[in-house]
Formats: sequence, structure tokens, C-alpha cells
Amino acid sequence: MRTLIGSIVEGHGEVSALPVLMQRWLAHVGRSHEYQLLDPVRVGVDRLKNPFDEERQQGIEYAIRASLRRKPDAILVLLDADKACALPTSGPRLGPALLERARVAAPHLDIAVVVADPEYEAWFLRNAPAVFPGVADVQPTRRDCKGLVSDLLGAKYLEGSDQAQLTKRLPLPAPDAIPAIPDPSYRKLFKELARLIPPASS
Repeated sequence: MRTLIGSIVEGHGEVSALPVLMQRWLAHVGRSHEYQLLDPVRVGVDRLKNPFDEERQQGIEYAIRASLRRKPDAILVLLDADKACALPTSGPRLGPALLERARVAAPHLDIAVVVADPEYEAWFLRNAPAVFPGVADVQPTRRDCKGLVSDLLGAKYLEGSDQAQLTKRLPLPAPDAIPAIPDPSYRKLFKELARLIPPASS
């Protein structure tokens, strides 16, 4: 019986992009036949960050409960920092705060929370030479990462279709190279993937 991995996302694009990334990781570490990815649960933008409200279908607790109906063995939560800074100067950090709430909602389950800073598209920009052939390194300097991606594509970036296609080009690190990834949120992504889906034994 295969291990079931659930996921929770905010955006329409991540509904298709995150499974692409996770399937690539499964193949990368030789675990494709041992794990099964469940369809992501989507909770609208910023609703994961909001206080729990069952009626309004918001809060990470609502998303965890929705995911539990599919009987996962573990859950990966992925969201954008957006205007909420992933590393605030005061108060709890966004990712650990959400993880604590998620663990209260499902204390029996292995849960990971990854916050893309400032958004998923920043990973395309910070890995531009691999994602956009012929383009040098690009460091996102403004919150409009999607606008910068459009500039590099030479056409309007369509999250619903382009995000999954560009995700196919994101570089996958060797497991022992994860600590050296310079982008903190991208490093966190693969640290959690390697924990939830570890490399096959040699």
C-alpha cells in the first residue's frame, strides 16, 4: 500500500503546479511507486492565514479538516507570503505560526508548512537560468513577481497554465545539496519534501 501525501494550496496555479513539482521529486529520489499524491485542497488567497471560521471556509484548520477527508498519511501546505512578511521583525513567523495551528487541528498527522517568499513565482526568478533559457540570474526586487515573469516570457503570465509548465523547469537539488540552496524558502520547500518523501535507500 502506497503512502498518501495530501497538499493544501491557495492559488489556482498551485493546484496543478505543486503536484508537478512533487511528482518530479518522487521520481528524483526514486520513490514514485511508494507514494501517491492526493489532489490538492485549495483554500482561497489569504484565507489560510485568517482565523479559523468553518462557515466562511477559512483558516488553516478548515483546510486541514478538508484534507483529512481524503485520509492522507502526511500533508504539505504551500502558500505565498505576499504582503505578510515571512520573517517579521516582531511577533511569530508566519510559517511556524500556521504549522502550530495545523498541528492542533491534526496532532496525529505529519504536516509541513512552506511559505514561498514573497510568492511561488519568485522561485522562477531566482532560478531564471534554468527556467528561462538564455536569461541570467534575476533577483525579484518588488512584490510583482508575476509581472517580472511576464517580462521574461514576453507575454502575459497566465497562472492557470504557465505555472505548471514553468515548474517542470525548476532545478531539483540532490538531497545532500539542499542545505546549500541560497533561497531560504526554496531550501525550506526541499527540506520538507525530503522529510515527507525521503530518498530511496541505496
